[in-house]
This record gives sequence, C-alpha cells and structure tokens, in this order.
Amino acid sequence: MKRILVLLVVLFSIGFSKDLTELGYEAYNKGDYQKAAELWQKACDSGEAWGCAILGVLYQNGQGVKQNYQKAAQLYQKACDEGDVVSCSNLGLLYQNGQGVKQNYQKAAQLYQKACDEGDVVSCSNLGLLYQNGQGVKQNYQKAAQLYQKACDGGSAEGCSNLGLLYQNGQGVNQDYQKAAQLYQKACGGGIAEGCSNLELLYQNGQGVNQDYQKAAQLYQKACGGGIAEGCSNLELLYQNGQGVNQDYQKAAQLYQKACGGGIAEGCSNLELLYQNGQGVNQDYQKAAQLYQKACDSGDALGCYNLGVSYEDGQGVNQDYQKAVQLYQKACDSGIAEGCSNLGVLYKNGQGVKQNYQKAAQLYQKACDGGSAEGCSNLGLLYQNGQGVKQNYQKAAQLYQKACDGGSAVGCSNLGVLYENGQGVKQNYQKAAQLYQKACDGGSAVGCSNLGVLYENGQGVKQNYQKAAQLYQKACDGGSAVGYFNLGVLYGNGQGIRQNFSTAKQYFGKACDLGLQPGCDNYKKLNEKGY
Repeated sequence: MKRILVLLVVLFSIGFSKDLTELGYEAYNKGDYQKAAELWQKACDSGEAWGCAILGVLYQNGQGVKQNYQKAAQLYQKACDEGDVVSCSNLGLLYQNGQGVKQNYQKAAQLYQKACDEGDVVSCSNLGLLYQNGQGVKQNYQKAAQLYQKACDGGSAEGCSNLGLLYQNGQGVNQDYQKAAQLYQKACGGGIAEGCSNLELLYQNGQGVNQDYQKAAQLYQKACGGGIAEGCSNLELLYQNGQGVNQDYQKAAQLYQKACGGGIAEGCSNLELLYQNGQGVNQDYQKAAQLYQKACDSGDALGCYNLGVSYEDGQGVNQDYQKAVQLYQKACDSGIAEGCSNLGVLYKNGQGVKQNYQKAAQLYQKACDGGSAEGCSNLGLLYQNGQGVKQNYQKAAQLYQKACDGGSAVGCSNLGVLYENGQGVKQNYQKAAQLYQKACDGGSAVGCSNLGVLYENGQGVKQNYQKAAQLYQKACDGGSAVGYFNLGVLYGNGQGIRQNFSTAKQYFGKACDLGLQPGCDNYKKLNEKGY
C-alpha cells in the first residue's frame, strides 16, 4: 500500500529573530512545548511565516497547546499565503484527511500542486497518490508516475517506493520488475520500510532479481565474520526461518547475540523474542526484558514498546503501569502506532495515569491514523459508549469497519454487534453473522460466542443448536465467560447436545469463576438440586 508522507518539518532558513529561534528551540528540546508555543506565537504575530508554520504543527500535534486542527489549518493557510510551501503541503494533508476543515480532495490537490511546483517533493508524491487513486482529480496512472518520478529524483524515498509499485504492477508505465527492484532499493535505503518490504517480496519471488537464499546466507556470513553487525542480524534471520540454511534457533540466537553486542538494536529485539518464546534458548522473561531495555536504550522504538508490554503484564519485571506509560509514550512519539493504542488503554482504564477518556480518544485516533487496527477498534468503542467523545454509532461503525478491514478480530466482532442491534447501521443479522464468523476465525472468543447466539436463535442463519454448541465450545477455549454460560444453558436444556445437568453446572461454575454473575446464580441453583 502507498502512504501519504506527513511532513511536519518546518524550514528555518529565512529571516527570523535569532533570539526567538534559539529560545524556542531550547524550550522545545527541553520538552517545554508551552514555552515554545508562546515564542513562536510572537514570531507569527510579527509577520514571520515560519512562526505560523511551526505553530501550526504544535496545534496539529497538541504540543504545548490544546490539539486544534482548525487552528492548525488557519496557521498553515496564513503561512502558505506568505509563500511557505511546507505549510501548503501540510494544509493539503488536513484537507485530504478532513481534519480541522471539511474533507476536500480537490482543495488538497490544488495545495499539493502549488507546493510541488515550488519544489516540495513530498507534495509531488502526495499529489501522485491522489492521481493514482482518483481523489480530487481524474484517475491518471501516467500522471501519478510522472509526479512520483519528480519526487524520487528530488530525494523523496516515498516517491521512489510509490513509483516502484507502479512499475511492479504495470500501471502508467510498462511493467518492469528490475526497475521496480531498483526503486524499492532506493526507497529502502532512504528509510521507507514499505520499500524494504516490497523489495523483499521481489527477492522472495525472484522477480527482477535472482532468488538465491544460499547466496544471501554466504554474503551475510562473510559480513558477520568481518565484524559487520548488520550481517550477523540478517544471517540470524535466515537461520531462524530456515532459508538458505537449515533452520537452527540456537544458531540464530548466537548471531542475534553478536549483532546485539555490536550495537544493532534490531538484533537485541529479535533475540529478546527468542527468549520470550523459548526458541533456541530457555524461555526467560527476565532476559527478554533486559534485551528490550537495551534495544530501547539504543533508540529502537519497538524495543521500548515491547518493554512497555512486559511492565504492563509483569513478565520478567515487576508490574509497573507508570513505567509502562512512559515506555508506551516513548514508542508512540517515535511512530509506533501500537504504542499509542496501548497507552490509550492505560488512560482509559486509569492504570499508571489518571483516568482520562478524552486523552484515550486522542491516542486511539493517533494510533488509528498510524495504521493500528486495534487503535481504530478502541476508538470505535469510545464512540459507541460516548466516552471522551460524543456518542456516535455511525462513527463507531466506520471505525470498526476500518479496524476489521485492517485485520482486527475485535473490530469485526464489535461491528457485528452494531449490525445485530441496528446501531449506526441498518439492522442486518446476515451481515452480523458474517462479521462474527470473520472475528471467530481471527481468534475472537467473543465473536464465536456471538455467532453461537445467532445460530441458537436462527437469526441471519438457519437455526442449528449443534453449530451453536460448537461455537460456544470454541469461545470457551478462548476464555469467554459468556461462552461457558451459553454452553451450560444448552447442556441444561439438551439443545444440540445430550442433556446433562452436571456438565451444565461445571460450565456455569467456570463462567462464575470468570466473573459472570448469572453463571454463579445458575451454578447455585443446580448445586442446591444436588447436581
């Protein structure tokens, strides 16, 4: 998939007050965003476009000021009118996403065009994506390719990556895997993970490059032996996956250790996963936590995220929600969407921080915008319940759909509930059943249980007690208290399975143990009857 590159960097190369700049930088770098905002507000008020531009960034991110997309849009507009092309690009992004302004792809295209004409390569890439998708402009792959080429030639790694995809798919250009590989290589070298991923796929499939795991292993071995830690890290991955070499977790662990010792944070992160999963080494949560800490200290945001999970769950370290909050915040600030989502959960639950639904909503939104399906699902739940945001079932449905499309089983299950109840969408039991099935297949015990109810009641599907019992059993296996209770009811009534009050009592007891009061009540009744 192609991504819009969010440019929130403001150029400071033209006339401004040296004192204001230095003071603003000092305050910002010390984490005093409020002071920085005050200084840059003065610069903006004095007519400096750059001051308005960076102040807009602060309002967009909620740094030192209350997050306000409308204010950010106003400031970007002011700076754009004064000739700041980066602000034109940022304003285009707000119009594209409908943040602070009414969503308007045509307006976004106009702003990207203006910035692109002035040499802003990110805007060229963003405009190319609009042409590729036919948003605000007539779909035109050739035009998209031209814009991506201009962006790529200007140093935009994202532009190279997007152009590579057109060459891979033969859209607007003749299909050319070799050219795609070259562009992905350039994008990957420029730090675009998607470019690396696409290039990896070409190597895996032997498209545009010769597929050769053994050759790769030989080269990685040579690099590792020569003291190149990255070579050790790449070689260990081949050993872990058994590509070009015999699968050997112990060997992988040894190489990850060498890479980690050589300062490669990814090596530490991969090694910690082996310790956590007990692959090639004895399972050791404490060791995993130590390695996560080392990776985090080395600047690996994913290491910080994983360490936050360890502190939240109390695995290998003493459970410490406040520490988890700090680590998730660090990961979130570094672009790890799941870090934002997990931090939002802690704010929602008041764990390690004061309970704050509005803050949770902001973090879920950031996570969702960053591609976290769980973040979208969590935000949808807030809209469904009216926590931190105004209750809005339609918005909840949209977010659940996005989460479900992104692979979130919980999102599919929650969307199914809305279709079952006719909240924010037209009531549709068949649609609900489809969503519950998808959720159940994705590992959601709640989805299995909800689908079982539809089969039990014959809603959206043909009534089938045996199928309901199977689904409730699957829900039980996933730890669902409701699944245990519902299966207990079927045993008690002899529906779809042979009537057995003793077994029903056992299931009610398990539901009770998981905190479901009706399970406790039914267990007590059967117990009093001698079952």
